[in-house]
Amino acid sequence: MNQETLSAQLADLSLGWVQYLPKVGSTNDFAAHWIDAGAPDMSVVVANEQTAGRGRMRRRWFTRPDGALAFSVVLKCDLHGNDIDSNWLIRFTALGAVAVCSTLQREYHLPAKIKWPNDVLINKRKVAGILAEAKWKGEKLLAIILGIGINIASDSLPEAEELDYPAGALEEFSHQSIERLPLLKFILKDIIRWRAFLMDDSFIKTWERNLAFINEWVRVHQEDGDKGTVGYEGVILGLNADGSLRVGLRNGIVEDIYLGDVHIRV
Repeated sequence: MNQETLSAQLADLSLGWVQYLPKVGSTNDFAAHWIDAGAPDMSVVVANEQTAGRGRMRRRWFTRPDGALAFSVVLKCDLHGNDIDSNWLIRFTALGAVAVCSTLQREYHLPAKIKWPNDVLINKRKVAGILAEAKWKGEKLLAIILGIGINIASDSLPEAEELDYPAGALEEFSHQSIERLPLLKFILKDIIRWRAFLMDDSFIKTWERNLAFINEWVRVHQEDGDKGTVGYEGVILGLNADGSLRVGLRNGIVEDIYLGDVHIRV
């Protein structure tokens, strides 16, 4: 992959700036500086290697050279703080997850599922992660930066002790070589398509339909500002209209989870 082939491959999409980087700390950080420089809506930066990639809660995300896909998309917004509900950012996280999941299902016939809120799994192993971050100017939201990392080749995976969740690579499950540029283009097309429905019930229903561990017992760790991390054990029932996770506990109470992580119950 290089700048010329990337630009040519994506030329027929309605994108802003397109940039290829052989190596970068974080594509999200690059995109944030790009916004300050005037990057238009749907600008895309792709890196062959990330040395300081990250996921949610500042976890490290590994992108080794040549074997993974790492990119960020600038989604321009014109909203002010008082126009935004308390759970708005999770929809942009889900936008990336739904786009990756639907692409893998449709184009590669892989049984992809979404581990709420931001990971894509195949056979209960994480193959992709999504990180949505907001870029503000005072009270005005300038843009959402949607960062996506996908493990493609088996040698793109970090060592097991460096992982917080079992990982996998697409080629392990597809048993064939997967080219990064066509995969990127498919995902960008799905981001463009689903973005138009981001605030519709149809988007929530699609997200819910692709949830991993639905009707299964799991452990859920919810981040609570006053209490720290609160753990629950229960059955995933689905999503609320705002994208929060509905978990049925043993005592019959249904807990709504707004910020947290789902883990396999062992």
